[in-house]
Amino acid sequence: MPDGRIVINGRVWQGVTRLEIKNEVVMLPLDMVEKLGAHTNWEFYPRRPAFEPNDDEIMVPVSLLCRYLDLDWAYLPDINTLILTREEPALRGKRIVLDAGHGGVDTGATRGNLVESELNWDIVKRLADVLQLSGALIEYTRQSGEQATLSQRLAKVNDLQPDLFVSVHHNSFLDGQLNGTETYWYGNWGARHLAQYIQTHVLEELGTINRGVREAAFCLLRYIAATPVLIKVGFITGQEDSAVVASPWMRERAALGIFRGVREYIEENPPQM
Repeated sequence: MPDGRIVINGRVWQGVTRLEIKNEVVMLPLDMVEKLGAHTNWEFYPRRPAFEPNDDEIMVPVSLLCRYLDLDWAYLPDINTLILTREEPALRGKRIVLDAGHGGVDTGATRGNLVESELNWDIVKRLADVLQLSGALIEYTRQSGEQATLSQRLAKVNDLQPDLFVSVHHNSFLDGQLNGTETYWYGNWGARHLAQYIQTHVLEELGTINRGVREAAFCLLRYIAATPVLIKVGFITGQEDSAVVASPWMRERAALGIFRGVREYIEENPPQM
């Protein structure tokens, strides 16, 4: 598995990446390790190097690199991607509730093999993984394949009293020419700013059409005692968007965009002392 991707602190590494899985150990080339900031000074005598060359490259276990640089990491085999991050002061202890729209028999919009409730959950789970690695406390309104009514979602969120609430959905329309990403808020300027941060970073990741940040009195936004937003990542029915949302890698990038939007909002809005 020579090709791969690396995500560092919520951004995709733009350089050439080579990941290797050997005996279930994720490894990087030594030159890549040095680019990530680890200093190497091997003494070949009297001992042999700890890592054997492979195709003229020395491969280093990711776990060793992360211990050296004090990083947390996760490997996503479905997209052959390595996530590298560390706990961030701004996110530490922040309680965030994530809502994957629809679920169970309520599939939401569908097109061919694309099922909105499944796409929503996939993005929410990917988002939760990177938020948790960064120190946030994550709760869900539902689990994979589970159905939760609107009243159940509202009750759970308000019982948890989170700092932020993020609901993930997708759009659909009869006309396949309609494409784009839009983020909704309601009730306070904090939610408006959070929606704008998320919209900006998701567009940066996906390159979809900007359908804007909008205020809407959705029940999930109106009756939640937290800073709430709802993002519609793209149109399942769109000629352009359907290819984007069908890709697991692009869904990971959507999650990264939401993550950076959440992080930027929290960094710009520290707790009032």
